[in-house]
Amino acid sequence: MVALIETLAMMIILQGALLAFTQGKTLNNFAEGYTWIGQVTIAGWPLMPIVFLLMLIIVGILLKNTVLGRSIYAVGGNPAASLSAGIRVNRVKIMTYTLSGFLAALAGFLLASWQMAITSNQGSSYLLYAIAAPIIGGISVFGGRGNVKGVLGGVLLLTVIQVGLAIVNVPSFYVGMIGGIMIFIAVAIDAIRVRYFG
Repeated sequence: MVALIETLAMMIILQGALLAFTQGKTLNNFAEGYTWIGQVTIAGWPLMPIVFLLMLIIVGILLKNTVLGRSIYAVGGNPAASLSAGIRVNRVKIMTYTLSGFLAALAGFLLASWQMAITSNQGSSYLLYAIAAPIIGGISVFGGRGNVKGVLGGVLLLTVIQVGLAIVNVPSFYVGMIGGIMIFIAVAIDAIRVRYFG
C-alpha cells in the first residue's frame, strides 16, 4: 500500500474516533498539570517554541549524525538499493513512522494544552501546512532529500505569509487557496529539479 494513502486513511479513522469519543462536544475540564506547558513562560517567552526548537535540534542530529538517519535518507531515496546494501528497510520504515507518530502526538498535546481544550475537529486546519511546510522547505516528495533547516524555513515562510495575509485583511478562504498554489509550485519545482538536475 502507498504510505500516503495509509496515513490519510488512519487520519480519517482517528478523526471519526475523536468525534465519537467527544460526541461533538468541546472538552476543557483538564488538570492544571495538563495545561501548564501551554501557558507557562520562561523569562517572558512561552515554553512551547522552546520545545519546538529542541525537537528540531534532536531530529536534525538524528538525521545527520546517526546510522538511523542515514538509513532514512537511503530508504527514502531508493528502497530497493537500500535493501541490496544490507539496510533493513521495513525496520527503518517502522522506526520512522513511530518517530513521526510520536512527534505528531507531542504536537497534539501541546496544541490542546495551549488552547486548553480539545474539539472534535482538533488540528484539521493544520493539515495543509503540515504538508506544505516541508515541501516548500526543500523536502523532496520523491524521498531521500531535505533537512530540518529547510523545514524550519518552510514553517517560517508559511507563518509570515499567513500572518501577512491576515494583516492586509485577505479573506480566510483565499489563504487556503494560496497555500494550495504554493504546494503545487513547490512540487513542480522539485519535479523539475529531480528530472533535469538529478
